[in-house]
Amino acid sequence: MIPIFPKREFLLLGKAYGELGRILGHPDELFYAVEDQVSLWSPAQEIHHIAIVNREFFGKIEVLYRDREEEDIVRRGLPSVPAMIGLTLGTIPRGKVQAPARFEPPPEVMREEAAALFAESKREMASLAQRAGGLNELTGRIDMGPLGKLKALQILKLARVHTQFHLGVTKEIVRAREARQRR
Repeated sequence: MIPIFPKREFLLLGKAYGELGRILGHPDELFYAVEDQVSLWSPAQEIHHIAIVNREFFGKIEVLYRDREEEDIVRRGLPSVPAMIGLTLGTIPRGKVQAPARFEPPPEVMREEAAALFAESKREMASLAQRAGGLNELTGRIDMGPLGKLKALQILKLARVHTQFHLGVTKEIVRAREARQRR
């Protein structure tokens, strides 16, 4: 398994969150744009999705910190094939992984809702980042459903990979809309 360095993961997550924060301030014609050739979601929906998924990821890491005997924690098990691809390649194959329905954003996401979820996710990330060194000590695994049984460091890396993937899609949507506006 490729080593995972928590400080690096938090640094890259922080950088991605900075870019996403700037996108939150984009004008409505960019923030709510849907460019079907890029994604069926708008930047507002992409940010909403990132925030709810990362809140789940960060919450699972908190479970591993908080109660090492909790019933969700297992001692054995492996990541699923899609999780292994993300952990090994550091990316998500486009169009190959479908988010569970509970992580899909609603058809219309208001800026305030996306911003509030994003801010909460950012606070949770900052809280975990303060304890980055302790992640190496968490040896339990938690069942992440379709992602398999993951350790805290693996969850953190997948949070970063997932965030960067959707940040890339979001930037692509914005570029496509800006190009359309210039025509």
